[in-house]
Amino acid sequence: EKGGALEHVRLKKGEGIAGWVAETRKPAIVNDPVHDPRWAQKADITSQFNTKAILAVPMLFKDRLVGVMEAINRAGSTQPEAIRKALAETNLSPDQLMMGYRGIRYDATGMNTLASTYVNQLVGKEYVTIWPESAAHGSLMWPFKGWR
Repeated sequence: EKGGALEHVRLKKGEGIAGWVAETRKPAIVNDPVHDPRWAQKADITSQFNTKAILAVPMLFKDRLVGVMEAINRAGSTQPEAIRKALAETNLSPDQLMMGYRGIRYDATGMNTLASTYVNQLVGKEYVTIWPESAAHGSLMWPFKGWR
């Protein structure tokens, strides 16, 4: 609910719980973040929010870190059923996301029914999004030049 205040808050790799997750690529469940040595209160101060619990997971694509997703306070507990229920009730619109999905809404099987497909192509040593056009950072290179 106070996410808009966080648009410009950035943490470095290793800073805060999300930074630790990014650095180690390991998930974290923290019941009392204020007393956790990894805690960075920058986001709470900026948003005037009171973080009570955090679930943070690394988002990886082909073994490459693309971000960290956090669920904060929503489940009210770190019990698996409470977390599952909070995720099942998730309904985010595209303007609430940092990635190009049409939104996030899970069905009964746990699949995000609003996920989108992106086509990336290796250019040199970097992956470049080439489709859909609205998210493209480059054009299709054909024939593909390989790993040179």
